[in-house]
Amino acid sequence: MINFDFLNSTDFSTNVNERFIYNFYESNESEPGKDVKIINNNINPTRFIELDITTKAKYDRNKHTRYNNLINFINLIDLNSLTYPLTLDNNNLNFFNKLHDRNKDYIDVVFDKKDKEINKINNFFNIQSSDFSEAVDFMKLNHKASINKVIKDNFYENNNNSVFFTQDLTQSINIFENLLQKNEQDGVNRDQSEIRITENFVPFQRHSMFGFDTCYYKYVGHLVEKYKIDEILDEPVFKSSSFFKSNEREESSTSTNIYKINDRLVIKDNNVVYGSTYFYIIYPTFLMSIPSKNDYNTIDTFLVCDYPYITDQIECKETIRPEAPSFMKIDLINDNLRIKWNKPVDMQGDIKGYQIFKRDSLENPYKIIHQIEFHSSFDLYERNVQVDDDIVEKVDNHKTVFIDKDFKKEIIQIYTICSIDARGFTSNYGTQIAVVFDSKQRKCIIDTVSKAGAPLHMPNLLLPRKTKFFNNDDYIVSNTPFEEKVKKISVFATPECFSFEKDETYIKLLKGNYKLGIFSLENGQKLSNEININGFEFEE
Repeated sequence: MINFDFLNSTDFSTNVNERFIYNFYESNESEPGKDVKIINNNINPTRFIELDITTKAKYDRNKHTRYNNLINFINLIDLNSLTYPLTLDNNNLNFFNKLHDRNKDYIDVVFDKKDKEINKINNFFNIQSSDFSEAVDFMKLNHKASINKVIKDNFYENNNNSVFFTQDLTQSINIFENLLQKNEQDGVNRDQSEIRITENFVPFQRHSMFGFDTCYYKYVGHLVEKYKIDEILDEPVFKSSSFFKSNEREESSTSTNIYKINDRLVIKDNNVVYGSTYFYIIYPTFLMSIPSKNDYNTIDTFLVCDYPYITDQIECKETIRPEAPSFMKIDLINDNLRIKWNKPVDMQGDIKGYQIFKRDSLENPYKIIHQIEFHSSFDLYERNVQVDDDIVEKVDNHKTVFIDKDFKKEIIQIYTICSIDARGFTSNYGTQIAVVFDSKQRKCIIDTVSKAGAPLHMPNLLLPRKTKFFNNDDYIVSNTPFEEKVKKISVFATPECFSFEKDETYIKLLKGNYKLGIFSLENGQKLSNEININGFEFEE
């Protein structure tokens, strides 16, 4: 009886970087039920989950060369498939022998350390990564780990206070135990180091020992399983399995007897539903040949899937805010002010509405006076809760015009517009235009008081020093003052907004916690001090 200890057979490492990328809007991108297979679209996909998989392995050069003479196993699995990836059915999946399916007593996973986790650890301990580059490189190497289920609780307890035992590792363990080994073992205990290939694994080929004088293994690619999180049950649902062949290239080696490969596979799965959450389980797959059971004149060839790499859960939602309109045209029609604007240049093409804002002074905050919406039923749009329904206008087509029937000729009024995308994200303020009616010339006088781009909580951030209507010296603040030989500093709070409107009553408010930071150019010392302004509040 031949036993094979696969743990020590292959010197390899696998790393996966996963992310969701949103390039362009499609009207049916949130339509459910079209996300089963992994579709690897590398030509201008509109939205996709990217899996950047890197695998490295070592072989004895002579044995590796002999193994290249084997028949292409892919054709043995699916003779009619000429393209990759191969989407596997249950019959083909039987040939992929997973180690953890034959070893129910252990939790076998790949432990991963990502850059973001290492950065958190370094920030916590105030460590400079550049001083410990070798240690960082070692931590980023993914390592196979086996946890005996009998001592799992002790394992958690011993690592509970370790900053290196991150939430991602706990998630991988839970998924493995609750998903990959959900069914209990049939009472048979097996030693992990003695997985009986010839008894428990399914071969897909048997050939004569003649002409093949060695028994070895070869890395051939990745088995990738796709899962989706059910939003109602909050449980993973299996979607499909696909096999991706290796695209290995040889690396330089100081030893002539060692063959090193570096395989990088980039999958762009654009068969995903916007708003859903997915994760993938990736198995490095090896082709292995050993003498057949009870017949050493023949060779059995197996596909063996090593320890699984479980990705993070990937939420298919964009976080990029739309661009603001940068052009506005204003004219007077029958004592009403008509505002026109151009659709901003938006690379994602998902602008689905606009908000029109108005105020009568630079000291006052903006108030939304109208909102235009033309969203699709699949947009997963969530409206701003502060917007009243009576000022919302729903239309079928893209609309870029609004008529203000409450325009007051006798005072200066300032207008601006924000864009709304398909998900309800709003842009920064667009160009801010002040308008007043000249009764002598019988026309509106226009003043551009700010260029586009001011954030919603700081409408006066981009004000120029002087415009046609306003002298803005009181609103211009240098963010990086430089002073020499300072003995005393006085700090004055000059907020952008001194009041807000509530129930048709203006409430003045000025309070909060602030921080003052001073940096010495001579010795690099920093001083940071918190300032608490209790403020005042009263109604006029």
